[in-house]
Amino acid sequence: MDLSFSDEEVTTLYLFGVVDKHRAIKGIYEYADRHLRDWFPRLPSYVAYVQRLNPVADVFAPLLALIQQEQEAMNSEQVWLIDPFPVALAQTRPSI
Repeated sequence: MDLSFSDEEVTTLYLFGVVDKHRAIKGIYEYADRHLRDWFPRLPSYVAYVQRLNPVADVFAPLLALIQQEQEAMNSEQVWLIDPFPVALAQTRPSI
């Protein structure tokens, strides 16, 4: 596994992609590969990026809880919907 791309970079790139309305990990990666190389010069291959993203997936639930708390405190009368955008945690393999 390529560890030259940090957990912080993996998380930042993923969140940037979601905020930028990309709905698939592949779309986030392809956009970053084409347009954000200056910001992420050590961006690994797509497969390596997904391998790095999966182990940090547990950070998103507490992050969403914090965002929800802040939004409720700022706008208690406004309804917020937080989409728990899925991160692939496993892949199927052919059985032998």
